[in-house]
Amino acid sequence: MKLTFNPFKLRRQVKYYATQYSKQAVVLINANEHIAELIAENMTLRQRADDLANSLEHAQFEIKRYRAIEQVVTHGKGFSL
Repeated sequence: MKLTFNPFKLRRQVKYYATQYSKQAVVLINANEHIAELIAENMTLRQRADDLANSLEHAQFEIKRYRAIEQVVTHGKGFSL
């Protein structure tokens, strides 16, 4: 690229590069916003997965508890009289 010292051409070149950089800046800002949205969604999904894991753990504990109660009620095991 040949640089000229004609003020009108220089002004046009500066305007062109400023436009190109502002377009790139807008693209970069949009990409950063999209990344931020994905991170927020990821955090929400992780929290939901943790909640589901805790619910599953609690449900498994309840199943074990009810099976133990069933053993006591149906077979009399567990009573020490």
